[in-house]
Amino acid sequence: MKRILVPVDFSEESMNAINAAHSLAVDTDSDVLLLHIVEDPNIETMKVSGETHYDPMDNIYVKLLLDKTREKLEAIVNDPKMRDLTINYKIEIGNPFTSIAENIASHDASLIFMGSKGATGLQEVLVGSVADKTVRYATCPVIVVKGACEIKNVKDIVYATDLNEDHEQIMDDLKEMQSHFGAKLHVLKVFDSMWTTVPEVKKRADEFVN
Repeated sequence: MKRILVPVDFSEESMNAINAAHSLAVDTDSDVLLLHIVEDPNIETMKVSGETHYDPMDNIYVKLLLDKTREKLEAIVNDPKMRDLTINYKIEIGNPFTSIAENIASHDASLIFMGSKGATGLQEVLVGSVADKTVRYATCPVIVVKGACEIKNVKDIVYATDLNEDHEQIMDDLKEMQSHFGAKLHVLKVFDSMWTTVPEVKKRADEFVN
C-alpha cells in the first residue's frame, strides 16, 4: 500500500475518514493525500447560457472559497497529530465524482477512505451519492467510514463478489490487507435460488477460492 486518498469536505464524517486513514497509514508506512473539490455554482449556468470562455478563477467568490479551503487544509496537514506521516493536500474545481476518479488514476491511489452519514443505514447513505459512485466505479478498494474509528486489529474481512474472474487486482489488494492484519478473508456470494442452485454456486465459489 503506497497512497491513501481521502476526499474531504470538512464535515464530521470526512474528518472521521481522515483519522481512520491516519491510523492505517502510520501502520503501513503509506502517505495520505487529502482531496477537496470546489463545486463552482456558475459552471452549469455558463453551460446553459452558451458561454464557452468562462474561467472560474475570474469569480471573486471562488477565489475567496479557495483561500478559505487552503487555510483549512493547511491546518489539518500541520496539525501535530499528523507529524508521524507524510500528508499532502490538493484542491480542484469541478465535479466531485469525476475529480475523485481522475485523482485515483493520476496519483496511483491504493485505497480510498470516505465519510458517510452515521446512523441512517448504509443503503440510504450511499444510493445516489458521490460515495455510492466511488464505491461502484473506483479502481481500488474504498472504505466508507460511518463514525470515529481506527483501522487496527482487523480480524475479519468480508468480500462480496459475483465470482467472476476479473477481480485479480482487487484480490491482490485484499490479500495485502489480510496479510498485514493477519485477518481471515470471507468470500460472500449472494444469489437468487430461482436462477441457480446451491451446488452450482458452491462449485463456482470453490473454484474462485482455489
